[in-house]
Amino acid sequence: MIKTIKYQFLLLILALLNINSFGQKLENDKKINKIFTQAEIVTLNKILIHFDNYLIDKTNIQKVDSAYHQFSEDLKYTESIEKLWKKICEDEETNDRFLNLIKGNQSIDELWTVLYITEDNGTLNYALQPNRDGKYMKLLNYLARKNKYLKDYKNGILVMGTIPPSLAFEFPRIHDFLDFNDEAVRLLVAIHYITLKTYIEK
Repeated sequence: MIKTIKYQFLLLILALLNINSFGQKLENDKKINKIFTQAEIVTLNKILIHFDNYLIDKTNIQKVDSAYHQFSEDLKYTESIEKLWKKICEDEETNDRFLNLIKGNQSIDELWTVLYITEDNGTLNYALQPNRDGKYMKLLNYLARKNKYLKDYKNGILVMGTIPPSLAFEFPRIHDFLDFNDEAVRLLVAIHYITLKTYIEK
């Protein structure tokens, strides 16, 4: 409990101050600067803060690339898509808190579109979808040019317009072929899991 409160407090302070010990290189990546504006990069760094620290806390591994690999490895051996959804979405409250923090930020529209869903009981829920017409796709194109596994991932999203269960199930299995020392790769992974976390019923 104390550990969770400490993590949440740290996340809030980092986001408010825009201090990102892991994501600073996003601002130095020439391609990222060609795709996104400086204001958008500030938002991207907030996303990176959130997910870097979330995985460090979840895996209890301080080395950020190792934390990403361990998180992926833990998901890799999940027996079914139903159990995978449960694992991914078990920290839904943390994810919703982050989404509320960035709500209303126009930069987010470059990454996601929002699908609103009215449930049978009249409750209005939402799910995030990758924005195939936004700068998200430019980021994905940039990374997919250097990685055949991300190229397959990109093609799946282009065909389906979302992250289908089959793609979600396969994604953790490619972690050995992803360079998590690359902030742009970690950003893509963060976007992937933040998106999936909104697919669970609220």
